[in-house]
Amino acid sequence: MHGDPEKVGKRSSPALDWITENARFEGDDCLPWPFHVGKDGYGRVHEPRTGKLMTASRLMCVTAHGEPENPKLQAAHSCGNGNKACANPKHLYWTDHADNQADRVEHGTTNRGERYGLSKLTEADVRYIRSVNGIIPQKETAEKLGVDQSTVSDIVRRKRWGWLD
Repeated sequence: MHGDPEKVGKRSSPALDWITENARFEGDDCLPWPFHVGKDGYGRVHEPRTGKLMTASRLMCVTAHGEPENPKLQAAHSCGNGNKACANPKHLYWTDHADNQADRVEHGTTNRGERYGLSKLTEADVRYIRSVNGIIPQKETAEKLGVDQSTVSDIVRRKRWGWLD
């Protein structure tokens, strides 16, 4: 509305400048994001065109490797340190959600099982549920552990905690 349209909204951004300057970073160590980091440990930056908040690793991946073939692809970390604000372009690559989640499991950075903050059960509880299945009624097991019978059923059928042996 006011001023030169070529200059309005084109303020300098230290975060965006840092991305541009480090898009060709050659080091092998993690490159920590030096600006805002969310509670989840991922760096955050405002997307240049829309101003939407996004992960710094995604913007770095776009800057260093180009736009993803599909907008649903995610910027994954080969180092496993995305949750420690790593923004090294050599550690970033495009992948789908399933592969990114598999990487999180491999790197030990997923919040499944006991690591999920709202989980009422431990791994020992889940193993107990499976060991008494068919011996003790699921309703009784559920009451003992303070969960719903449907939760016990889902665990037995491996719809929940399916990854646990």
